[in-house]
Amino acid sequence: MRNNITAILGVLWMSRIALCAEPRAAVDSILPEDVVQGSVKEVQMGSNRFAVFFTYTDIGAKKMLAFSEQHAGQKMRTRVGKYLGPEGVCYEPPDPGEYAKWKEGWLKRRASKIVGLSDIDAKAILAGLKGEPRK
Repeated sequence: MRNNITAILGVLWMSRIALCAEPRAAVDSILPEDVVQGSVKEVQMGSNRFAVFFTYTDIGAKKMLAFSEQHAGQKMRTRVGKYLGPEGVCYEPPDPGEYAKWKEGWLKRRASKIVGLSDIDAKAILAGLKGEPRK
């Protein structure tokens, strides 16, 4: 009887931990087919900081916007190949009218960047955007 009570309490305690755990951040995966291949470039932004600039394809841009709109205001991370970015928060537009105007303009340009990277992270992103096999 005592063992049964101990087992039940253990299960209840573990389920409480699982239920109270903070939800995981959503992950936005950028695939090679989501970007215009000729647009991918790395830029050095200081002595040891880098940025990767790229342009989304039409389909990739719509996919990115759908993810951002679905997760607005929520925690998120970006995955490109084997790179997994730090946790951040999806932009939540304060004014729907201004957002609609911004969205229309952005869909014409579709430009994006990932900044503040180490050389290793920048190289991992470049490889992921270009579809190079993992090493």
